[in-house]
Amino acid sequence: MVGEDGETHHGIYDLSYLTHIPNIAVLTPSSPNMLSQMLEYAVNKHNGPIAIRYPKVILDTHSEVPFEFGKANIALSGNKITIVAVGNMVETAKIAAEISGESVEVIDIRTVKPLDSETIINSANKTGKIIVLEDNVRIGGAGSLIESIVNVPVIKLGYKDEPVTHGSLGILFKLNGVDAHSISEVIVRECSC
Repeated sequence: MVGEDGETHHGIYDLSYLTHIPNIAVLTPSSPNMLSQMLEYAVNKHNGPIAIRYPKVILDTHSEVPFEFGKANIALSGNKITIVAVGNMVETAKIAAEISGESVEVIDIRTVKPLDSETIINSANKTGKIIVLEDNVRIGGAGSLIESIVNVPVIKLGYKDEPVTHGSLGILFKLNGVDAHSISEVIVRECSC
């Protein structure tokens, strides 16, 4: 989401089309430090096509875990529900988990392609339910990829298959149900089922 730049400028479709390109790697940093590490990796180590997706505003999540290609990071441990958060949504997921008061596991996915299937599946088996939180349309995004590898319910939080208007990021996130308070309500609802 780019906020007030205008509805035609939102970069909310790229995960959906990039992940279909054979042999491409798609990285999603959750902090400026992680972006720097991913750029270093892309330029100096990676062999093949690679895309690094970064938002207009990227929060510092203060992760001390260095980037490792193809590896997700458990940003918050929990046992009632898993949130797999993509890029700039990691901090929002952590705030939503705190607001909800539930035992939420938050995974900073870091690489949408290739997925760290082992970390995601292990968490899914532990909690029994996954929320995928992404700054992308729900169709064909990270949620669709994750849904194909787990055997638990997956709730995909992202944008509908329709243009998103322009406005401040806070308002747009709230209108689309991807702000911390809206997500916390989903967490509470799903944990009480």
